[in-house]
Amino acid sequence: MTNLTTEVLESARHVLNRADLDDPDADLSEFGMDSLLTVAFMVDLETRFKVRFPAELVAASTFRTPRAASQALQSLQSAS
Repeated sequence: MTNLTTEVLESARHVLNRADLDDPDADLSEFGMDSLLTVAFMVDLETRFKVRFPAELVAASTFRTPRAASQALQSLQSAS
C-alpha cells in the first residue's frame, strides 16, 4: 500500500469514525458512508492534500473506496 493510500485510508477512518477500516478496497458505503459523509471525506482530502477535485471527479465512484480516492488524488497531483 502506498503512503498516499495509507493517508486516504486514515482520512476515511476519521470521517467515518471507524478505526476498524483497514482495507483500501473496502466499499465505504458498507462502513456508513452516505452523501453527506462523502462530501466531508472529499473536503478532508482537499484540505489534507491541498487540492481541489474538479467537477468531473466529484462522483460516487471517485470516493467509493479509499483506493479509488487515492487514485483520483494521484491523478490530480500528477497534473499539477
